[in-house]
Amino acid sequence: MQTDRFTRSCLLVITLLLAIIAVRPGASAATARAANHPQYAVEVAYDRATTSSKTVLDRYAAQGWELVETAVLPGNSYEQQPTQIVFVFRK
Repeated sequence: MQTDRFTRSCLLVITLLLAIIAVRPGASAATARAANHPQYAVEVAYDRATTSSKTVLDRYAAQGWELVETAVLPGNSYEQQPTQIVFVFRK
């Protein structure tokens, strides 16, 4: 009889604690962020002209952006799609 009460009491305490854990995230929905999270920007130049690419690079460099990645997507002459150069910058 004594063991039965002890078991029920423990199960009741466990149930109450689990209910508190389940309800607590809904009450406080704070977003956690890193102290210094980087920003990213993507710019697409639609031709291989060095003036267009240089203009994009100069503009972002003047604003303090760092070039992270470039990708060249070849155009399709049949569908008259120009070559695209994709620049990814990080600040």
